Amino acid sequence: MKMQNLNKLEHAVIKADAQYFLNRGFIDKNTYHRVLGWLKNKNDREIQLMVADWLKSDTDYEPMIETASAKHFWFIAPFVILGLRLIKRMLNKTSNKLRR
Repeated sequence: MKMQNLNKLEHAVIKADAQYFLNRGFIDKNTYHRVLGWLKNKNDREIQLMVADWLKSDTDYEPMIETASAKHFWFIAPFVILGLRLIKRMLNKTSNKLRR
């Protein structure tokens, strides 16, 4: 299935994940460039499934990020928590779409 219509945040998160994994040696430059290519034309099923796993993994860390962010930004904690929960929901939804 060809995935379309990623929003700017989803696109930025996927690109940041790819950069992170490249910098840490978890993926090679070829895979990194395949991810960037997939972001443009979305026709690489293997990369699509890998990206879905990345997004799911990102959402697994959201509770820890939520707690730390709420402590740091205590004066706007409800807004930070709401924003992070909305992002988590969006990334989970996108991850599920990519798996289809």
